[in-house]
Formats: sequence, C-alpha cells, structure tokens
Amino acid sequence: MTYSYLPPKFLILIACVLFFAACGNSNEPKGGPVELQLYVDRFLQEAKSRGYNYAAEAENVTMKFGTLSDGQAGYTDATKSPVLITIDKLYWDNIGKFDGADLMKEFIVFHELGHGILNRSHENPLFDNGDWKTMMRGGDVQSDEKEWNVNYRGERRNYYLNELFGLEDSKNTPPFASLELLNDTSGFEPKYRLKFDGVEGDSPALQEDANRLAQNDAMGYAEKWIDNGLHIKSNYKGVYNVLASVGSNFRRNEDYAVEITFECATENNNDQFGLFTGSCVNDELVPGKNIVTLEDCSLDFMHINNNKKLYIGNKRWYSFYIQLNRKDDIKNKNTLKIINISNKLYYFINGAYSYSTEIGNAHQKGDGFGLFFGFSIPSCATIHVNDLLVYKRINNSNSAPQQVYAQTDHRLIFAGSQVSDK
Repeated sequence: MTYSYLPPKFLILIACVLFFAACGNSNEPKGGPVELQLYVDRFLQEAKSRGYNYAAEAENVTMKFGTLSDGQAGYTDATKSPVLITIDKLYWDNIGKFDGADLMKEFIVFHELGHGILNRSHENPLFDNGDWKTMMRGGDVQSDEKEWNVNYRGERRNYYLNELFGLEDSKNTPPFASLELLNDTSGFEPKYRLKFDGVEGDSPALQEDANRLAQNDAMGYAEKWIDNGLHIKSNYKGVYNVLASVGSNFRRNEDYAVEITFECATENNNDQFGLFTGSCVNDELVPGKNIVTLEDCSLDFMHINNNKKLYIGNKRWYSFYIQLNRKDDIKNKNTLKIINISNKLYYFINGAYSYSTEIGNAHQKGDGFGLFFGFSIPSCATIHVNDLLVYKRINNSNSAPQQVYAQTDHRLIFAGSQVSDK
C-alpha cells in the first residue's frame, strides 16, 4: 500500500562549540573524507573567484562525519589544532536522497568553514521579505519561532556567497529581498475555473469532474462532498495531496498562474496546507490508468498554517526552502496564487505579493501532460474549497485548455492522486 508523502520539516541547527572532542579516522585523507573534501575544494574555488586565497587556512581544518544531537547538522571545534568540523552522518545521508542535495551539502560545509576558516560567528538579521541576510544564521531559536532553512538557490546563492566572503556589494539590499513586486504580473486571463457549485463557471464536463471528486474515497483516505463549495475531510494520518492536470495546452515553461480559495480546519495550528504546481513525467502515463507518484513530479508549493506562517519549497526536496511570517496577510479564509513568468514563481496571499524564487528543477523525463497543480490537506483536517482557477498569459495563446483529466481509481481523484512516495 502506498501513502501520501510530503518532505519533512527539518530544523537545521548549526552551532560552534569550544569543547567538542573526537577521534579521526587515520585511514582518511588529511583534510577528512573525500566526500567532504569535495566541498572544501569548492569553498576555496569560490573564495578565489572573489579574490581571496584561504589555502593556508584550510590546511588547519579537518572534517569528519559523526553523530550529533538535538537536530544539529554540524559542529565546529575551534579549540582543536587543526580545527575540527563534524558533520552529522545521518543528516548528510538523508538529504542525499532528495533533489537539491548538492546545494544543501554545500551549504552546511560552507557554513562550518565560515566558522573554521573565516572565523565568523552566528548572525541572525532578516531582510524585510523574511529572507535571512546571511548564511551564518544560527544559534538560539528566534523569538518568532522562525526556522533556520535558507533559500540557498539561484540568485540568492550568489548573494549569500558574496556576503560570506565579505564583498562590498553584499551590503546592499538585493532585488530578491524587496517586498515590492518587481515584475509585471498582468495580462493573465482565466482559462479554467471550477467553482464546485454546479452553476455559472462550470461546464458540464467540469461539473462531472467536480461530482467525481465529491464521491467517497473507496480506501477511506478522505470523505468528499459538494455543498456551496468542495469539502474534503481527510481520514489519513499524513498529508493528503490532490493532484490535477489541465492538459498539454498548458506547459510549465509557459507563463501561467494557478489560484485556489479555501479555508482549512486542522488538528494542530502548525499543520501546513496549500497550493502547488509543476510538471510530471510522460513516460507511459495514461489518464485513467496510471498512478502518479512523487517520483513522477516536480511540484513547487506554497503552504500556510493557522499560525500564519508561509512555507515555500518543492516537494522533491528534503525540506522547504524558507519559512516566512505573514501575520498580516493570512486570514481564516485565504486565496493563494502562484504565477510563473519565465520559470520564476511569484507567490500571492489574498492579492498581496509575498515572495518570489526560481522554479524547482523540472522532471528529467519531461513535462508529461503539461501543467499539473493541486492542493495539500494536513492529517485528519477538513478543507473547504470555493474556487480553483488556472490562468494563461493572453499573449501566449488564444486556445482553450484541453479538458481536465478525471480518473476513477480510488487513489486518483480529479485528474490526479495522492502524491505517493512509492
């Protein structure tokens, strides 16, 4: 049996200690395991490209794998000679199973080398948009319970490396940190709309899909019904994901937008729910016959919770990219919207611009039946969906999307499925 899956949150705590002691493996290279030395060499290359040479300082650093406690990913012991950096082996192996592993491994090693070579301590300033100002964040948990995840990708990675090595231009606020929308997101028109009320806005074919979605799930994963909107009560002890496709007229590399209006009652205010969009493989994927699994898709998400936190990420990554506090924007009932423009995603909550970042990697095998989208429901929660829309930029195409694929398999509802890990 397969179950719904959502990459877990992982609290990455990285700290410097002045008393850590351990024995190294005499069979390892002088600087530590080859797997770690790869990132030390990359650190030196990044420094050199910015006009710095830390080869001599690197000779005084040894790295090793170990077992750390309290969710810590790395320790730097500056009292040792050479300086000893320990990376938690379980964490290292776990992130290696997901997309983005190379960047996450680079981040943890570079952070510790910031302590061990650059003699930097922890700093926790934030930009106005909620991004960390430095990859050297860490230490005690913030008073607002902001988690340590850093969106270390794309243009942000270049900024964080410049800041790590102290380049002057990193002292200026980068464009990605602005709370102002710096791109034109106009010119989109709705191409597909489902109101789940059987009246204006729903074609007979789409209403049939809505009715199918409202049927009880044969495996008991969820109860679904339509009553002035779509209601889903999850009976599953895990995250239940509803995945849909609007056909090959929509492609992930085109400009488009997806939007959902809903409210969610959860057992725990920390439980996440929200909207996602992306691409899936097309190899032997036949509507109505095949089950779409997590391995089939690269899905970028914006999740919120009832503590008014926003989480941005991709379901193929080990954890979310960044957690943001949006106390002024998140309400009891929310409209979430993701706009894709030239493979950059712009996130909106109740009409207000909230964040932007590059899309996650499209699936290696292609984009399947075009655009996929859907929403996530927390464990044993009840969600009420009022409206679901897909937009296309007017200047891209005047053609209407193909009919939404609807499947009757007990684990495939509304042209999709639970996103499974098997």
